[in-house]
Amino acid sequence: MERAQTHSGSAEKELSLEAFSDAGFEIPSGQALVDEIVEDKLLLDMLSKALEELTDDERFLVNELFYNGKSERELSKETCVPRKTLAYRRAKVLEKLRRLIEKM
Repeated sequence: MERAQTHSGSAEKELSLEAFSDAGFEIPSGQALVDEIVEDKLLLDMLSKALEELTDDERFLVNELFYNGKSERELSKETCVPRKTLAYRRAKVLEKLRRLIEKM
């Protein structure tokens, strides 16, 4: 096991996976990390395919709220669409995405 040691004056600190584990940090196994990466990749592929099924207006809403990080209030001001209408559309789009992903 590799260990990095630092020296500062007479105090010595040891950094190792064992030290992190002893301190209560959970360190996943290599296989767990691979499984998680593969699962994330599959979910992202499914989301990408589901996003292709949305209308242009639905995709615009998703892009503005989730990718560009705008609030419903900001988007409401920019588009002159009432915030409650945007909230309703957002809920409908998320439900549609969920249904599309469940079908895959």
